[in-house]
Amino acid sequence: MKRLFFIATALFCAVGFAVFPARDARAGATRVSAGVVVVDGTHREAGGVTMTGAAPAPALSISHRIGRFSLFGEGVSTLGPLGISGGSSSLQSVELSYLNFVLRYHLSRSMTVGVGETIYNQLSDYRFNFGTISPPPTFVYVLGSISRERTRTVGTRFELRDEFHRSKRTHLEALLAVNPRLTARWTNSGDLLYSNGTSAAVPTRFIIPESGSQIDASIENSVRERRYTLVYGLRYTNLTLFFTRYSTLADRNAFVIPFVGISRTFGH
Repeated sequence: MKRLFFIATALFCAVGFAVFPARDARAGATRVSAGVVVVDGTHREAGGVTMTGAAPAPALSISHRIGRFSLFGEGVSTLGPLGISGGSSSLQSVELSYLNFVLRYHLSRSMTVGVGETIYNQLSDYRFNFGTISPPPTFVYVLGSISRERTRTVGTRFELRDEFHRSKRTHLEALLAVNPRLTARWTNSGDLLYSNGTSAAVPTRFIIPESGSQIDASIENSVRERRYTLVYGLRYTNLTLFFTRYSTLADRNAFVIPFVGISRTFGH
């Protein structure tokens, strides 16, 4: 399905580039941006709500426009581990990475609509403390276990973007995006911790499907100086996933994300 999506996107772009000539000074330009995001918010599971400590991470985005179409991509390779506090569960930390790929169509000089795909990777570490004796012949005291839960989430992204203020050097824009249906695969693995300082992999492994949705909204201001632009703003994301088989909450991440970066424009 992903391959079909990217093939369709490539064909769509080729047709668009051929039909719509460049009518804007920004047409044909490539923009590369590098910066920092800081994530803070709440992580909710069936066991309760936990707070994530503010964590910075590098971010990268790139866009290219020809005619009325633009290709846009952004991502954070590794976010975290986010420290966890305020919860009663055994959750220790959460790591996140994400990618967004969007094909945008320019309705006017200021407004675009887009469709693309979102990819999330999440790793959650749990620590369970208990006391028991391992089976013979070892008879070693088991202190507890570390459990690692991995989730890969994908889904189609729809967005609306509008520049509602523009001057010669600055512009202010807002973006609203939704993923009405996200699908995920949850896997679990871990290790038992022994009193003699050794560990052993837990023999059982679970794979459970998940599904959900996401809202992503942001406001961004840009200040341009020749080919370089200072970009800063605020983003809010709310991602909710449920275990498909059991209709119970798997994850709900509600994050406030300040960001700042420098972009460079190449081409026209």
